Amino acid sequence: MDPDAPQPSDPVAPLPTPPEAPDEGAPPIVVPLPDPVESAEPIAPIEPVLSTSTIQGTAAPRSRASMADLEPLSAAKRRMKKEANKARILALAEKKGHFKISDIELHLLIPKRTAEEYVKELMAEGRLDRRGDVDSTEYWPIG
Repeated sequence: MDPDAPQPSDPVAPLPTPPEAPDEGAPPIVVPLPDPVESAEPIAPIEPVLSTSTIQGTAAPRSRASMADLEPLSAAKRRMKKEANKARILALAEKKGHFKISDIELHLLIPKRTAEEYVKELMAEGRLDRRGDVDSTEYWPIG
């Protein structure tokens, strides 16, 4: 056992004494506060985000579209985007004379798989022709 280590029988060290209170007769310390800033215009009150009627549940009910209502809109929007992208592919074919799938990816920013799907549809519609082998396939506009 370490002889310098406190032993259970040793008395507990006294607590430090708190700092002495200032003299009763000493003048108080005064810290000057800055002058308040006067604005030219009064600040408008902030409107509450929720009214009490909303909190209490007496607000008029809002109509919300169900997912079934939104589905036809989403499908129509996807079809429109698809047709627009196919038109862009045909415009690229007309402009360049011929193209590869990588050209669609690079110039039109359409993912490779999506571009392949669109080109396949355009070929089925008779609007594009495929030429070349597997490694160097190019597509040409028809008409």
